[in-house]
Amino acid sequence: MEDRRQEFPRGVPPWRSCQELWLIGPPRSWGPVFTDARRLWSPKVMSVVASRVGAPITDVAGKLLADKASARGRYLLLGTIARTRGCTVFAAVDQLLAREVALKVHHDSDDETTWRLLAEVQAMTRFDHPNILRVHDVGDHDGWLYSVMDLCDCDLLAWKGGEAWSEVLDRLLEVGRGLSLVHAAGLVHGDVKPANVLVKDGVAKLGDFGLVTTPGWSGRVVGTPGFIAPEVADGRRGHEGDLFAFACCAWTCLFGGPPFGEPPPGADVSAATMVLVERAREGQFNEGEAPSSVSPTVTATLRPALRSDPAERPTLDQLLGQLSALRSARVPTRWRWWPRR
Repeated sequence: MEDRRQEFPRGVPPWRSCQELWLIGPPRSWGPVFTDARRLWSPKVMSVVASRVGAPITDVAGKLLADKASARGRYLLLGTIARTRGCTVFAAVDQLLAREVALKVHHDSDDETTWRLLAEVQAMTRFDHPNILRVHDVGDHDGWLYSVMDLCDCDLLAWKGGEAWSEVLDRLLEVGRGLSLVHAAGLVHGDVKPANVLVKDGVAKLGDFGLVTTPGWSGRVVGTPGFIAPEVADGRRGHEGDLFAFACCAWTCLFGGPPFGEPPPGADVSAATMVLVERAREGQFNEGEAPSSVSPTVTATLRPALRSDPAERPTLDQLLGQLSALRSARVPTRWRWWPRR
């Protein structure tokens, strides 16, 4: 297959900084959904685009009708949301269904990347749950692998700024419910961390199932340094490792940093993993000063889930029950005093 990836636009700034980005088209047509004979733009599409780019709907209508490239395909790219080594994520509009979406374009298209993408999408589409990110479309077009998902507001770390710890705990409980459903299906997520938890309209959604698998032994270490359980570093992947990562995620969001600190400066992924896993084995918690607003009971609740021996950790449902009880204790109770007779 001819490699056309050099046609992909590079260096696109965030859509929030430029109102002209919605004129960007895909490398080639994403499919003949709209033709010159069918260029009757839906008012809803125009409204969605106008709202997203912050421009008057009359200006949007004029530019969409004048732009032939935007009429070729189904997805109208608005601008970049994120870029990693493996993919670029765009805010986009599905012109066929008139809704905002996140469109992830994968930089590689080899067999392994294709297999992983299909495994990820197939796993995510097994669930219809408000706390698991929904996938709407997937395909291979002109040598580009892409997937289309819900467009969310931000990740959990970005969302938590300025929020009360009890509100952050609510989002974590939502993530836990989504993860519990994944475990009930016999799957291991494999990469639970704040960056993979997205928030849409105040609801947390577990995403990025790229490392999803079934419990068992693996020949390689996968995950993110700082969120990898000791047994996962030894090649054993299971629900206990997801629980450990979830507790690390909760600790990071509530206390502003991972439980076992940051890796040494300049360390590569392998070295960072080794250092942080060794700290976890020895129970070397990062004893930074916790925010005064966070209940000290939270630390005592999370620590058992971060034990190095997976057999000594609580189950995910047990941890969620304890965190839920903490949250309920924060809800003030109205007492009504009755006079003695």
